[in-house]
Amino acid sequence: MRQFSPGWFKDSHSRWLEYSVKKDAAFCLCCYLFKNDYVHSSTSDSFTKIGFKAWNKGPERLGLHVGEVNSLHHKCFNKMLDLSNQSQSIQAAFEKQSEKQKSEYRIRLNASIDVARFLLDFGLSFRGHDESESSKNKGFFIGLLEWLGNRLPDVDRVILKHAPKNDMMTSPKIQKDIASACAQETVKAIIDDLDGDYFGILVDESKDISHLMSLVN
Repeated sequence: MRQFSPGWFKDSHSRWLEYSVKKDAAFCLCCYLFKNDYVHSSTSDSFTKIGFKAWNKGPERLGLHVGEVNSLHHKCFNKMLDLSNQSQSIQAAFEKQSEKQKSEYRIRLNASIDVARFLLDFGLSFRGHDESESSKNKGFFIGLLEWLGNRLPDVDRVILKHAPKNDMMTSPKIQKDIASACAQETVKAIIDDLDGDYFGILVDESKDISHLMSLVN
């Protein structure tokens, strides 16, 4: 009895040829997946829906189905290869983009933190009266960020006007959050340095009637 030959899986058809035991028919996986992207449904369904059963003409019909280099089968086969190539997949593109966005976010955050630490060290004000792009005096925070970007091209390409409008890391709220985080880290560093020892904090001072300094701890 003529029947499907398992040997067909070992030649050049092995990457796309499928056999259904239930239907006793052969199918083309890539054409099944992508044929409708190129042709109307009226095209022959022998390798997609109905299945191929002419076993006596197996090798010949398989070769005819594959066709020339620009055949429908080759177009579908190339699409299947693209789908199976994970490095070119949509998910891989999203992950790559996500990593790029994360890297740029860290650069913006570190630049804002560096500027904030400098201003806190010298007790300087952060904000200017007019922080618009056309302003000549945007305040120390924006001014120092611009200065930093002018000297570091890798920073300049992701901060201020080159940053996403909702992720510039320059708003008053962000500035306050950074200053608060610096204060918490400073207190933590002091406590760690004291190593559990007693300490006092000078909050006010005044002279009593005998002109001696009185400290409130």
